[in-house]
Amino acid sequence: MPSELPGTRRIEQVMGMPIMVDLRGEESDDDALLDEIFEWFRRVDAKFSTYRDDSEVSLIRRGELEADDASAEVREVLARCEQLSAETDGYFDAWACSPDGLDPSGLVKGWSVDGAVAILARAGRRIYAINAAGDVRVGGRTWRVGIQHPFEHNAVAKVVEADDLAIATSGAYERGNHVRDPHTGCWPSGIDCPRCLSERSSRRTGARALRRAV
Repeated sequence: MPSELPGTRRIEQVMGMPIMVDLRGEESDDDALLDEIFEWFRRVDAKFSTYRDDSEVSLIRRGELEADDASAEVREVLARCEQLSAETDGYFDAWACSPDGLDPSGLVKGWSVDGAVAILARAGRRIYAINAAGDVRVGGRTWRVGIQHPFEHNAVAKVVEADDLAIATSGAYERGNHVRDPHTGCWPSGIDCPRCLSERSSRRTGARALRRAV
């Protein structure tokens, strides 16, 4: 029988997706730390969800809240969205990617993972893996991360060995087409599943829409 893995793991459904946090070590405060991390994810969902009528994003969409009057977290994300729009020549545009108006979801998931890593850093925890439906952060040791195959649901396209790295994928294999080219309003073609490796999860944005650059 294989020995039980050290540390603590938890999976919860937040923001409409499974989020897994794996903490390695023998620390006694794992449960309290995991509670704090998942409370952070729930707070992000409450502020940014496009499915909740009372979220700040929904209020901005309906004209009931000015973006400049939003919370500090929402203003931070919207400012980063503006930067990404400039960096990608408008291929990432939180104001044009949805016919319903503002939708910063393409940034928020990775940004929320980075926020969870910041919580771990403040607690002095270095060995971890976080997977928010394809946005992955690992640190403190070498981890083997499997990349979902875009055509074979139960297959892995590649395994990446990484330490202190963010790995993110974006594809149509789970949700179908959900990324539009904001210039044309059409679904992108010619890209099956781009993946990005970086030091931060929130840097992966706009690759599928920017198909001409891949």
